[in-house]
Amino acid sequence: MSFSQKLKSRIASPRSYGSFIQEEAAMKNFRLCMGEVGKKEEGNWLVLYFLIDEEDGEVADAKFQVFGPPALVGAADILAELVLRKNYLQAARISADLIDKQVQDKEGKAAFPEEAAPYLNLVLEAVDLISDQCMDIPIADTYIAPPEMVEGERQVYPNWETLSDEQKKGVIIEVMDKEVRPYVELDAGGVEVLKIEENRVTIAYSGNCTSCFSATGATLDAIGSILRNKIFPDLMVIPDMSLLQ
Repeated sequence: MSFSQKLKSRIASPRSYGSFIQEEAAMKNFRLCMGEVGKKEEGNWLVLYFLIDEEDGEVADAKFQVFGPPALVGAADILAELVLRKNYLQAARISADLIDKQVQDKEGKAAFPEEAAPYLNLVLEAVDLISDQCMDIPIADTYIAPPEMVEGERQVYPNWETLSDEQKKGVIIEVMDKEVRPYVELDAGGVEVLKIEENRVTIAYSGNCTSCFSATGATLDAIGSILRNKIFPDLMVIPDMSLLQ
């Protein structure tokens, strides 16, 4: 299998390999939840260990043990990092694409080869098993994580000012699909681009985003920052207030 350089580094030196025991979890006042999938004799065995805060359902720490190929090691290690400070429902919404995105050397170029898909799915299956063990733990209704910020030099989309509004909308949708939507979907939310007039972008929230205060605060600021950083520095993002609760 061919992996990205970032992924090779994680496979060679996993950051979250290990396990927790019940006594350790009890001392920290966390619930220990385990998701075991696959079989050692088939070379695809994995156990995820999550320490869950029973006050708010957040993953306080995560580790894994594995007996399998490098792709399984890499996927498990990245997942264990992604779930930190997310609640168990958000963790269960993490996708294979989001795992891959974390270790891409170049944006849009897959870090995992296609043949690694079964191992990515195995990791997600283990997360589902853990999430099912936490359904009695309450989650704050207002907990919505803003999308991650994009680091690096500011870019300007080629010939942006000469594009029609429909062409601009298509570019914005493409960036939103890659940089924004995967994160708001972790909270069962959604965001769509309604229109663009000059450099004013009107968006519409759906799902949990419509009732969250960060829809007009941290999340909105992060979306605007991403679009200005990736497309054009003068873009202004405005939410359709009629859809907010």
